[in-house]
Amino acid sequence: MCIMTGTYVSNNSEPILEGPSGIDTLILNGDGTFESGWANGKWRIENGNFEATYSYSFGKAGFSRSIYRPFFIGQPRISIFKDLNYYYRKIK
Repeated sequence: MCIMTGTYVSNNSEPILEGPSGIDTLILNGDGTFESGWANGKWRIENGNFEATYSYSFGKAGFSRSIYRPFFIGQPRISIFKDLNYYYRKIK
């Protein structure tokens, strides 16, 4: 099992342009799919970044986010909006 699979919770209290509008749960499945409150689609790790693609009313979209893992031993975090320190934190 990949260390990235599991359940994450966001810490952003404000909406952002591309991502969750508030506290959100993100589930990364081992088959490369993801589920969240704002989108469902496919995910992968490429060049050390979290890459996701999903469909929405205007077609397909995608985003790339950095991954942080404290001291290479802590639970991974997926950045949502770095300037405001918003991220998804792995809870299980």
